Amino acid sequence: MNPVYELRLRDIASPAVHTVSPDVSLREAVRRLAESGVSSLIVVADARPVGIITEHDLLLLLDNAPLAEQPVSQFMSAPLLTARADLDFSAAQLMMTNQGVRHLVLVEDAGHLAGMASETDFRRHMTIELLETIQSLNSVMDHGIDLIAPGQTLAFALRSMLARGVDYVIIGIEGKPQGILTERDVPRLFARGVDLDTQKVGE
Repeated sequence: MNPVYELRLRDIASPAVHTVSPDVSLREAVRRLAESGVSSLIVVADARPVGIITEHDLLLLLDNAPLAEQPVSQFMSAPLLTARADLDFSAAQLMMTNQGVRHLVLVEDAGHLAGMASETDFRRHMTIELLETIQSLNSVMDHGIDLIAPGQTLAFALRSMLARGVDYVIIGIEGKPQGILTERDVPRLFARGVDLDTQKVGE
């Protein structure tokens, strides 16, 4: 693996991007997210990326189930953060951090979609030297996490994610963790039509 300082965005991005057109329904987009197991879909019109729908976007739509048949263009995040494939690793990572996004979309000269890099892609290319600077898990882990009781509803757990600004909650009782619910679970729950107000998070 090349050192991080030698990497370009093209080296870490995936050219295989899951896409939908702007007129696809939100329900269909949720189904595709759930079945593909990816964290996002790029909304494309005329071969150009115009928006993105992510697991986090679905979480923000928690109370908008009746709008499921509306086109995804009404719910996508736009405009997109885009970059050229020759952008260097550090600049690309800094761009994402400064903009507070988790996905960076690659475009060609004509503005056509060329790929996408996510936070996960950047993490995969962390160097051994960087990992060696982390002396212990204690220095990088979250502290003071409140557990969500298994008897709470899914709606309560998902709203807790939003309120805390995190992408997961730990399920447990009396200080003992029993499971985890993450944003990755959201498309699956929405696609199954689970009643978030009655289904217990422990289930």
